[in-house]
Amino acid sequence: MASLRHKPRTILLGLDGATFRFIDPLLAEGRLPTFGRLKADGRWGCLQSTLPPYTPQAWTSISTGVNPGKHGIFGFFHHPPATDKYEFFTSRSVKAPKIWNIMDTLGARSLVLNVPMTYPPERLNGAMITGMMTPDRDAVFTFPPNLKQWLLEKFPDYVIDLAVDNRDQKLSVLDELEFMTRRREAVLYALMERQQPDFVYVVFVVLDRIHHLFGKYLDPAYRDAFRDGEIRRRLVGIYEAVDGMLGRLLDAAAGATDVVIVSDHGFGGERGIFYTNEFLRRAGFLRLKEDVGRRAVGRTAAAARLRFVQRLIPRRWVGRLKQYTASAVDRAHSTAWAAPIPQQGIIVNTSGYADEAGRRQIVTDIIRHLEQVRCPDDPLTRVTRICRREELYHGPFLHHIPDILFAVRDFEYDASNNVVGQTLCDDRSRNPRGKHMPDGVFLAIGPRIEGRGLCGDVRLEQVAPSILATYGYTSERFDGPPLPFFDAGVPARAE
Repeated sequence: MASLRHKPRTILLGLDGATFRFIDPLLAEGRLPTFGRLKADGRWGCLQSTLPPYTPQAWTSISTGVNPGKHGIFGFFHHPPATDKYEFFTSRSVKAPKIWNIMDTLGARSLVLNVPMTYPPERLNGAMITGMMTPDRDAVFTFPPNLKQWLLEKFPDYVIDLAVDNRDQKLSVLDELEFMTRRREAVLYALMERQQPDFVYVVFVVLDRIHHLFGKYLDPAYRDAFRDGEIRRRLVGIYEAVDGMLGRLLDAAAGATDVVIVSDHGFGGERGIFYTNEFLRRAGFLRLKEDVGRRAVGRTAAAARLRFVQRLIPRRWVGRLKQYTASAVDRAHSTAWAAPIPQQGIIVNTSGYADEAGRRQIVTDIIRHLEQVRCPDDPLTRVTRICRREELYHGPFLHHIPDILFAVRDFEYDASNNVVGQTLCDDRSRNPRGKHMPDGVFLAIGPRIEGRGLCGDVRLEQVAPSILATYGYTSERFDGPPLPFFDAGVPARAE
């Protein structure tokens, strides 16, 4: 790839689901030279995700520099407490300025490409193609709107996103993912030449998708039990292709551009499922409707067996499953119920049921029961982390977040809100699927990135303020201080 005619000042590149857990073994085999270059010549560390570590709240924290209690996004849905309805979050639900909004005020031109939670597109000084949660190509998914015509004329086979689920464990889906990634890279270069942006923010989702479907073939904890050579060869090939893409980008932007690479969360193997509503029922905090509950058990149990990758399932299934699970809970006579994936917490019933003091007492009571949980088939499986929401987050939208957030067996179990009868835990360790973990990746290299080597853990909320510091912008509104090795080089401009 030739050098760019116009080199952006900063490229923020997202690798959804990337983790050093999978990168480092391939790096040790000499397969990923660009990752090696980034770690040797730049700064790197683990990017600590949200609890739970899921796409909507994590990417929005990266984009805004504030926690979910301030930006208002926690999961794909908001569940008003007085109803059984779930409302989709969209870009209009984000209640904090995004990094490209601030770039507008600085006179910087932005290119935003396939970033989650950007649909519908918004006006900005630059261009935007929305990403995950865009309904389809019939929607208006670009700004300016006429950019869509240019895109589809130049790249008629452009793919916004590829929704996969665990039934897609066949090699043909890898062909589709590789094609989507190549097209996204081509669009990125074409738009950088067309738009000549100062700031670029682009997200590639291929690693997330292959980890969900085939992560056990790469995971050091499981790959000895899953030795399919052809699948592993293809997965390694995708990693090498991503590494090559990063190498071409570094070479094209060399000398003038800071490149910051982040992921919203890491990955590991899903050892099992913890059914939160069943835990609450056994502990006396939840009651099911007798007439609806029996039918809900059958339907949600079938859905659980399909185990859609719940971040990516088609909306018709999302709505059907969530509404039916919600309708099975007798909210009028329940103290609390499970929050849906990707919130994975416990919601206390405050709709005419408990004041703030009562809510806090209920939270304390539920936590005491959670601390005693042991899965019958595996006594080592217990709740290893429990937090009240106010211990992690703060802001005017704290009520969008479940009252209790927790992790089972160090995130190896998903916490499901499905209603499946008498089962508390479901062991999946014999055939683990990919599961989100809290340790994402952070790598940074460029003329305004000082030093090299390990920088320690980085918080999601530090990414945007660190980049903006190199433009001379600071604000007390951010929840993460700028990383000290990002050199402004220009006089600071406070908000």
